[in-house]
Amino acid sequence: MRYPFAVFWILGCSGGPEPVQTCETAECRQAAVLQAWAADPEEGLALLLALPDEVERTATAVQVLEVHPKEVGPLCGRLPQGATLERCIRVSRRPHLNPPKEERGKRPLFFDQLEDVDQNHAPGEVTPDLGSCGSSQDLISCLREAALAKAQVGDVRAAAALCAAIPLTSNPPERWRSDCFFNAAERLVEIQGHNHYAQAVGLCHEAKKYFAPCVTHLLMSMARVVPAADEKGAQEWVAAREAASAIAAYWAGTSLAERLVDGFWALATGMAMHSAPEVSGDLLEHVPPEAVPHVRAAAAARMLAIGRSKESTLKGWSNAVSAALKLRKNQELRRSRHRRYRVADAQWPRRVGEKDGMKIIFYNGPAVRVVAEDPGIDMTICVLEAAARLDPVPTELLRDGLAHRDRRVRWTAEQLLLKTR
Repeated sequence: MRYPFAVFWILGCSGGPEPVQTCETAECRQAAVLQAWAADPEEGLALLLALPDEVERTATAVQVLEVHPKEVGPLCGRLPQGATLERCIRVSRRPHLNPPKEERGKRPLFFDQLEDVDQNHAPGEVTPDLGSCGSSQDLISCLREAALAKAQVGDVRAAAALCAAIPLTSNPPERWRSDCFFNAAERLVEIQGHNHYAQAVGLCHEAKKYFAPCVTHLLMSMARVVPAADEKGAQEWVAAREAASAIAAYWAGTSLAERLVDGFWALATGMAMHSAPEVSGDLLEHVPPEAVPHVRAAAAARMLAIGRSKESTLKGWSNAVSAALKLRKNQELRRSRHRRYRVADAQWPRRVGEKDGMKIIFYNGPAVRVVAEDPGIDMTICVLEAAARLDPVPTELLRDGLAHRDRRVRWTAEQLLLKTR
C-alpha cells in the first residue's frame, strides 16, 4: 500500500498505531517516514519522496541515515549530488555501523590484548570546531567532509577538531563522531602514506568503539600501494616494506606487532596477486622472507579461482602453483586501481589451531591458516584453503588431504571438510 501524501500512521506511547491523522507539520511527516521505514524501507522511501519540498526531503533523509543506517540502500539512489548522498553511500558500505546482533561485542582477532595499546600518538585534548558547517542543513555530513579534507592534507588536529564537533545524538550516541575519526584515519594514510601511520592510529583511538576495525582498515589502506603481482613496481614494494616497518615500530614491545605486520603482508600480497591476470612470482623479488608464505597463499587462491590448470589432485595443484611462481612477467606498471578485493572468509577459529599446537598466520586478510616451513607442504596447505573457498567446493580435493603424510595438511583438510558439511 502506498500512503497518500499527507496521511500517515503515528505511533502512540504504547507502541501501537493511533487513528490515521493528517500531518500538518514537518515534524509530524518526518516521524511518519521514520516509522514507515522501520517496517518497510520501500514504503518509507515513497513517503519521503512525497514530502512537499527539497529542504524537508533532505532533512528527513538525514534523519533516516541517523536512525536506520542498516536499511538505507533504497535511499542512496534517490538523493541529489552532495554531502548527504556521499554519506548515504558510505553508510551503506560500512557494516561496522550496524553489525548483525550476533557479531556485536566481538573483536577482530588482532585485538584480544587492547591493554597494550600505545596512546602517545592520540590527538589529545581537542577543542571541537564547527568550521564553516554551523549553518549546514546536514551538519554531520558537512563536518565529516571537512574533516576528511583536513586529513587529506595532513592537518590531523584540524580533522580531529571537526570530528569532535559532531553531536552525540545518534543511537548509540558516539556512532557518527567515532565513524568520522575512523574515516579521517583512513584518509590520512591513503593520501599521506605510512609516515603518518602513528597519527592515524591516534585518530583510530578517538574512534572509540570502532578502534579495532579502524586499525585493521589502516592495514588495507597502506597495502594498496603495491602494484599488481606481475608488474615491476620496485619503488611501490619499497613503500610497502616501509609501511610494514612503520607498523612494527609503532607496536614494538606489544603482542600486536608481529600479528599486525603479518596481517599487512597477507593483505598486500593478496591484493597484488588478485589484480594480476595470471599467477607469476614477480613479487617474490621484492617482499621480505616473512611475506613469502602469504605469496604462496595468494598465488594458490588466484590460480584456483581462475582455473588455469587441468589438475584434479592436491599434489597436481600444488605443483602447478609452485611452477607458476617460478615465472616472471616483469610487466610495466599499469597504474590502475586494484580489482575489487574481498578478504577471505574464516573457515575455522584461530584458537582452534593454536590449541592443537599449530603455527597460525593470517590468510588473505583476517582469516587464518596453518603454516609450514617446508615450501611444498606449505603450498599444499594453501591449495586446500583456496579450494575450500570455491563455489562449489571440490570436496574430493579436500579429502585428498586426509591421506597426506604431514599432520598439518591432514588437520587442515579435516577442519575444512567440517565446514562443508
